[in-house]
Amino acid sequence: MNYNTLTPLEAFEGLYPISTVSYTLSPVLGLPYGAAFKGAMQYYQSVNQFIQVTMVIPSYSVPNGYSILLQLTSATFLPGSAYYSGLNSLAYTPSYSYVSANILIVTGMGPIVVGTTVAFNFKINIATSSLFNLQVYIDTAAVISSFTAPSYMYYGNVEGSGVTTSNIWNNIYDLQFWYTERVLYSTTYGSNYLNIVIVQNIGSTATSSGAWLEIYLSPYVQVSSSFNQTQDCRINGGLSACIFNSAVGTSYLKINVSSSNASLNMFPYQASTTITLYNIIFTTTSSNQNVFPVYVTLYKTTGVGAVPYYFYTNLHVMPSSTLFPGVSITYLNNYVTNTPSLY
Repeated sequence: MNYNTLTPLEAFEGLYPISTVSYTLSPVLGLPYGAAFKGAMQYYQSVNQFIQVTMVIPSYSVPNGYSILLQLTSATFLPGSAYYSGLNSLAYTPSYSYVSANILIVTGMGPIVVGTTVAFNFKINIATSSLFNLQVYIDTAAVISSFTAPSYMYYGNVEGSGVTTSNIWNNIYDLQFWYTERVLYSTTYGSNYLNIVIVQNIGSTATSSGAWLEIYLSPYVQVSSSFNQTQDCRINGGLSACIFNSAVGTSYLKINVSSSNASLNMFPYQASTTITLYNIIFTTTSSNQNVFPVYVTLYKTTGVGAVPYYFYTNLHVMPSSTLFPGVSITYLNNYVTNTPSLY
């Protein structure tokens, strides 16, 4: 029932209140897997990036068959990317309709009881303005579809901001696919390796001796127990060239890579540096639910207060062709028909 109507309620008047104003919803913006904002783990301008929005249903339960409308300002949705990511499993399957570049409607929601945390992940592109806004509306399918009501059952909005990426050309791939931002998931190999190619175009004094990398990866990435410091971390092919450290969090894998030569500038101006990491395991293929963001900080040098430079990319984790006998997917791109897929 439309919450703006004057039609009297009878049997359920204690359940569904009449309201001529929206009840307040307090959406919160975040990163996939609930990762905290720190270092390079940020929102970026002009980059296709997964974000998360969560909201707790505060006052009244949402009945069966309701819809949620998400509207962006100064940012756009990438079609095909949205999915429900709440901790509470749903007994129904939502549908996602991209009405325009900045409006996404999720239909078939409810019942959602009071206190439930609803969460969605989706990919957006933040415009050149650093600030963007997300508004959330919840009401009946008819009211949301027309989107002309003066008020809704629930309404909330939240503001976010995007930083600019540093002028660093990068390419991350593996030696099975030899294709940008493609890495292998394989039940045959059981482990994988990454080539991280970086060209620092910031300036001749942007980096110095002791420059190093801090990389945050998806929690679906692991360092093999067979990882060998001497053999499995190489700079431009050199053995015993790296100092490698990793730390596992609930929402990420963090990797630090620096040179074993403290006087070396790993990333001189406009020179290409390749870091190869062996025995890195990808535990699942990518999809719009299993995402592989890569947040990278290049530090000018070692020590407290070193200047950080940030950049971001997404990895596409592809199944080995051995999983599909007779089918080659070596050059599979990330397009489904004419719509960019977001995996």
